[in-house]
Amino acid sequence: MTFSIYSINAQGLKNSKSRYNLIKFITSVKPSVVCVQETNINTISDIKLIIPNYLCFFNSASTLGSGTVIYVSQQFQVTDTRTVVSGKIQYLIIKLPYNNPILIFNVHMSHNDREAINFVDSIESVIRNLDSHDVILAGDWNYVDDIIWIEKMEQATETSCGSV
Repeated sequence: MTFSIYSINAQGLKNSKSRYNLIKFITSVKPSVVCVQETNINTISDIKLIIPNYLCFFNSASTLGSGTVIYVSQQFQVTDTRTVVSGKIQYLIIKLPYNNPILIFNVHMSHNDREAINFVDSIESVIRNLDSHDVILAGDWNYVDDIIWIEKMEQATETSCGSV
C-alpha cells in the first residue's frame, strides 16, 4: 500500500473554480491524504466540499484567511481527529497496517511571532502526550524571521517527533 500526502494553501474554497481545481487534483492524483489551509469555509454557514471516496475533517474558518480541512482516502482508518486551534491547527491519527499510527498536523501558522510560538507549543504538547506515533507536520508555515520562533520549532521537532 502506497502512502502519499499533499499540503495545499487554497486561499479560499468558496468559489467554484477553486473547488473544481481541488476536486480535479484529488481525483486525478488520488493521494492518501490532502491537507488544505485557508479554506475560508465556515462549517455552519458555508457549503462543505465533499469529495467522493474521501473522508473529510473540517476545522471551521473563524476569520478570513483561516479554516483547514484534511481529506483522507477511505482506504485508510482514521482513529482520532481534533481541533487544536480553531481555524488554524487540526490533527488526525491514521492507522496503517504493520506500522505505528501516523499523527498528521494540518497547520496554518500565524504571522504573529508570539501567536506562532503558542501554536508550536500547542503542537508540541499534543505530540508529547501521545504514545509512539510517527509525526507529519503539514501546512502553510508562513516564514517568520524571528530567531526565538526558529529555535523553538527546532527544539520541538528534535525532542518530540522521533521518527518521521
